[in-house]
Formats: sequence, C-alpha cells, structure tokens
Amino acid sequence: VNVRVELDTHGRPIGLPGDGSTPAELPADRIEIRRGRCEIHQPDRQPITAEGFAGELRGDKDHASVAATVPKLLGGSWSLQGTLSLTSTTASVNVESNAFTFDTLQLSRLAGVPAWDQQRMQASGRLAVNATVAIDAGQQVTYHVDLQLDSGQVRMEQLGTGVTEIAGHLVADDGLFTIPNLSAAILGARVSANGHLDANPGRESGQLKVQLDGLAIDNLPIDAEGLKDMEGEISGTADLGLSLRAGKWNLAGSGQGQIDQGAWRGIPIEQLTCQFSMPSWTLDEPLELPETGQLKTEFRVVDRRLPTLLGAIAPDTPIQRDKLDGSLSLTGEITIPLRS
Repeated sequence: VNVRVELDTHGRPIGLPGDGSTPAELPADRIEIRRGRCEIHQPDRQPITAEGFAGELRGDKDHASVAATVPKLLGGSWSLQGTLSLTSTTASVNVESNAFTFDTLQLSRLAGVPAWDQQRMQASGRLAVNATVAIDAGQQVTYHVDLQLDSGQVRMEQLGTGVTEIAGHLVADDGLFTIPNLSAAILGARVSANGHLDANPGRESGQLKVQLDGLAIDNLPIDAEGLKDMEGEISGTADLGLSLRAGKWNLAGSGQGQIDQGAWRGIPIEQLTCQFSMPSWTLDEPLELPETGQLKTEFRVVDRRLPTLLGAIAPDTPIQRDKLDGSLSLTGEITIPLRS
C-alpha cells in the first residue's frame, strides 16, 4: 500500500475519505499490509516518508481500525493504532515511539511539524513519544502528547549561552503544555523546574517554578556594577510568569536564595542571603534586563580585622591603616539594580 497525506499550510488534513454524503467501504473485512509506504506532504515543507511499515486494517460498514508498526521514521521505530469513520471525517490515532534523536533545525523543515523560531532558540536531544490525535467531523484536530526527553540541549541566541543535559517529562494537550518535572544544566549550575504554558491564541501565558543550585556569580550574564566585586555560588528558588503582549513574550517574577562561599572584595562573608524581583523582562532581540529589576542581599561579616575591611571598602582613603587595630562584626543590606 502507498498512502499519501496532504496537509494545508496550517497542518490540517485535506481530502479525508468520506464527507458524510457518500459512505466509503473497505473492499474486505481484513486487509494485511506488508512493506507499506506513507508520505505526508505540506506546502513549502519537506515531505515525511515512512517506509516498510506493516500491519492490518479491519472494518465493518461504518468504521475501520488499523494497527501498524513503522521500523524507521525520523530515526526511531513507531507503533500505531487507530480508528477511522467511513461515513465522516472523524478519526482517532495513538502513536508511540522508542527514543530517537531530534534536532529542531531539521524537524522544523518537515511537513506536519509545528513551526519553530530558529532565530530565538534551537534544540536537540533524544525523545520518546506517546501521542493521541483525533479529528472531528469539522476536521478540527485535538491531541495529547506525552514526551520523555533525555540528553537535550537548547541554544538561546539572546542570552549568548545554552541549556544542556536537559531531561524530564513534558505533556501537551491542545496547546496547553505541562512540565511535571524537568532538570538541566545552565551557566555551570543545575536547574530543576515544573510548571505550565498555554500557547493557545488569546491565552498565551505560563507559570514556572525553578530550583537553582550552584550558580557562580561570575557566570551571571548581568553586567551590574554591584556584582563585579562579589564571589560565591547562588542556590535558591524562583516563581516566574510568562505573558504575551503586543506579540512579544514577557517574563516577570521573584525569588530568594543564599550565596555559599560568599566574599566581597576578598573578604569572606559568613551569611549572605539574597532576593530578586523582576517586574517585566521582554524576551526580544537584543535582550535587555529591566530597569526596575533588583537584587537585594543581606550579609553578615564576623570578626574581621579593621585594616583589611577598610582596605576593601575604601582603598583610596588617605588613612594610615597600619596604625589601625581591632576587629569588626557587622550585618547589612545591599540593593543592586539588575541593569546599571
């Protein structure tokens, strides 16, 4: 059997058998398929071809059911089970694959694959898919997709960096994406996250909870004057919100944490906690930090020699530090603008 599926520019199927007026019929109660071939075509996209699939098609007067295996498609093996109404355009299909390697630069050129903005983000990794797709009588497509991701990488040109070692679970339901659990490495730190994103037109928004461990201050992509003299590793949590305004994604949120092995101008700081707030951050090119965002830190210095402290705080002060003696303990608070 050789099957050709035509999609329009929006990814909707064209010319499914049966329009409700002329019922279709199977030529037999059971059809066995060997060495099958299926092609999916869409304007301005490269076709997807599955060759060598095998299975069987069973039917009665009104419905047909299909079960098939595809040994090689997009680098993975797939299984398929579904039903098709012979009197209308309704259909339901469940598709499952083993883990295969993907690259959005290649996938986004193929028929039936959702568009991906390669200028903003490129992704690759290993992916296992379990999906159910249904088409109603009005050719409206609904879907539930369960993805298991491993060895993922995302390159974000705006930040000039990438996210690596991405692994976790993602679920997509008709434009609503849920992240039950996800872990990754970014800027030398470990990140875990969960949340959701609604990509349906008019409802574009999302919430994300993030746990960060071991982010070195030196690796922060922030050119803030107050951070240049600080050392240490940040660990903490953040609540982030996404929204779409005037065609641009905006990020806002807040978080809190602590800085381990902290130091300021070489002076060890025994306790250093931090909070940040970010009212609005537009994900655009070039990417700029918000003028209203800030990093607030609380610190404690215990029993430090006065000459050492004065040399760090005011190195140009005309005081003979060799005549100073004693030590000092202090606590304080610093608020640093994220963009300065």
